[in-house]
Amino acid sequence: MAGLSSTYNMLDFALDKRRDGLARDVAFQFNDYSPLMANLTMKVEPIMDWETMRYLNFQEIPQFVKLVQDLPIINNRPTPYAEQLATAGFSIQIPKQYSVDRRSGGIGQMLKRKMRPALKGHVMNLAEKFINARNTGGAGADLDLDCFNGIRYRLTTNGRSKTGAESFMKVDAATIGASTFGTGFTSTVLANMLSGWDQMLYNMGSYEGDGVIIIANSLLRSRISNSYLTSQNSIFGNDTDALGKTVMTYRNAKVLLPGWTWPKDNSAGGNRQTQILAPTETDNGNFSTGGTKTSVFFVRTGEEHLTFRKMKDDAPEALNLRDGGIMYESVFWNMYGIDQQDPNAIGQIHNIDLA
Repeated sequence: MAGLSSTYNMLDFALDKRRDGLARDVAFQFNDYSPLMANLTMKVEPIMDWETMRYLNFQEIPQFVKLVQDLPIINNRPTPYAEQLATAGFSIQIPKQYSVDRRSGGIGQMLKRKMRPALKGHVMNLAEKFINARNTGGAGADLDLDCFNGIRYRLTTNGRSKTGAESFMKVDAATIGASTFGTGFTSTVLANMLSGWDQMLYNMGSYEGDGVIIIANSLLRSRISNSYLTSQNSIFGNDTDALGKTVMTYRNAKVLLPGWTWPKDNSAGGNRQTQILAPTETDNGNFSTGGTKTSVFFVRTGEEHLTFRKMKDDAPEALNLRDGGIMYESVFWNMYGIDQQDPNAIGQIHNIDLA
């Protein structure tokens, strides 16, 4: 119903039998194809753009006073900001003849067969955009003028000027002695990296990692966890979600893989899947396809911190016969965006060398 809003993550949604069946099927595929997107707090509200407030630079704080003294008046003024959703989706067309073809199982079965790979690409694309997209600045593979700004851009100097994030939310691994995770990797480098993780959690105000997602390249995550677990097991652990999947944890934070990019060209010699956090960044943590470094990202998800907003629940529309009466069509669409109410809800440790 128009005007209503709701908040959930896709894992909870998939398991909620009160929800629409088609929407639950989509939620299960979010969990299959992108643990990152499945664990983000989703906020559904039928508005395309919104204005809200961030409280920055508190100048006044509560004080102790004498017994008969008036209490101080707090006049901290919030900083207004605006965000906007961006449209994404696809349509599937099926020839009318399949409605009577017994071998295919009918129109419904054909829709399911075509919908699954399309949804896989859609979810993987959302994960890539959540991290890498930007809709401003110069040309580059990460530029998408029709998309929202992802968390990598939000941590650049220009991005921080808009979100109000502190500069200490973006950390050069070399400055904390944690950049060498290839040749020359030592236990000291590992200890420095984990100290950096603890500091980032502290900067977010989540000292034990509650509500935080740590996003890392698969090779980096493996080297960190395997090296640490050979001697200790008190900080890293494994949890099991409601679907029975194993989830790696650091303190109480979830350590997730970002996933893979969807192939943009399946022709011979064309672009294949690559990791969303491939070791091809520049030293300063910017997106690149020709660099040699990678990053670890931190997201504190929740209504007061960061949510992934949608205009409606994700579900394909019913099949309709197109004009001309030859093709059935089902449209899958939604509008998406990032609502970052807490300026320090995201962080990045960059300039990590895996070679």
